[in-house]
Amino acid sequence: MYYMDFLRVRRALRTYSIVLGCIVILIAITIPLSRVTTHGFTVGIGGDSSLGDARTGLALLHELGKDHSFPIDDFATAAIAFAILFATGLSTSLSRVNESALFAFVKPTSRERSTWVTFGIDAAAIFVAFLIAFVLSLVPFAEVGLLGRITFDSAVHLPATIAFGLGIGLMWYGMVQAATSTLTRGGAILGISWGVFATMRGLGSIPQGTIPDSFYWFIHAFNTINPLVYLQASFGDLHGHYGSLGVVWLVALAALAIATFRRSRMEV
Repeated sequence: MYYMDFLRVRRALRTYSIVLGCIVILIAITIPLSRVTTHGFTVGIGGDSSLGDARTGLALLHELGKDHSFPIDDFATAAIAFAILFATGLSTSLSRVNESALFAFVKPTSRERSTWVTFGIDAAAIFVAFLIAFVLSLVPFAEVGLLGRITFDSAVHLPATIAFGLGIGLMWYGMVQAATSTLTRGGAILGISWGVFATMRGLGSIPQGTIPDSFYWFIHAFNTINPLVYLQASFGDLHGHYGSLGVVWLVALAALAIATFRRSRMEV
């Protein structure tokens, strides 16, 4: 059964890598073909004489690279976003097992152990997905010769940044697993989670006093376990949100524990 989990995440990582690779190739092709002028941006071979004096995207990036640096944290943050997307894609793995007969003809083992092994395999795959995205995010900069402009001044924060981002991914993963661990069709719940989290994140920006206080406080209480709220923080002043690091991991572990408990009580 664990081998089936391995095959499942290997297929997912292969698809994920192909998609990201295609995106990077598209960016690599677009940069030298792009033309940037005061009138706007276009892509084409040889440019367009009607645009006047156009610079290639490659030349513009070189010019920007002379005066700007690129913190390594920014690449980690971008990779985290893709890893979180990947994590949500794995978050219905228990319900997928319920759809098949994977428990047949295997050595008996406790549900708790098999569930946590599944979680461990998925967590390792999510970390690998982060590494893949992180490495691929450097490729366009290598193409244009700007790797030397990447700075490591903020590298001291890199472990906490990665831990925070992966915690957000496991938080979302765990909550969907908790909701779908005893179901046979978990995809709908995953889709609903996107809608609910996005809606509640938007409602969280409503000023107090414009809606009933009970509704206002319910929204903000819910948003303490809303992954999209923490994901937005990861694109902002992340260093100011390290106090939330413990929260996201606590919620993630609690959700995984709930998923394990529900699955151990599932009747087959």
